Amino acid sequence: MRDYLASIYNAELEPKLSSLLADKLITAKEADEIRKGKKDGRDVIKPTRWQYWNVHIDGLEYTHDLIVEREGVFKECVEAIKMAKALGYQVAPTPPFTRKRDQGNRADVRILFVDEVDGHTISPGYEYDAAKKDMVKRLHKQPEDFFLTRKMTREKFAKIQEWGERFTILARRFTRNFSPASAS
Repeated sequence: MRDYLASIYNAELEPKLSSLLADKLITAKEADEIRKGKKDGRDVIKPTRWQYWNVHIDGLEYTHDLIVEREGVFKECVEAIKMAKALGYQVAPTPPFTRKRDQGNRADVRILFVDEVDGHTISPGYEYDAAKKDMVKRLHKQPEDFFLTRKMTREKFAKIQEWGERFTILARRFTRNFSPASAS
């Protein structure tokens, strides 16, 4: 996004830079780099109604940072969403469903961004080898207590029509054998 700003920089962009600085979405050093312009010839991604940024959010701050194994990533995601929206990009977070996150946390993530984003993408929280090993080693938790089974995924995603009435859904990912028609 900073490359995009640098590619279009002119004096008329100063109020936008001031706003981004005030909101702490860019640093003074980054603003100075933007003012120099972009001259490396690489393409930039401009805001368009045909594309949206998909930001994967694994829960609220504590849960997200725990899962991605790095503190501060949740805040970076929130800042990126705010900056993208300030620049005119479309944004859709993807908070995946898991067994543990289901009890309110997913709804909290959706509601947290409901006024700031253009919609949501949804996905079940699938298990994968690296996550299972990490979960056991680092968190001392059993993967089967966290990830959804195929049956649980079908049951939860049977509510997709209800979710669509409450939230704008831009895309969804299902297991290979899941069919919304068979879930109703």
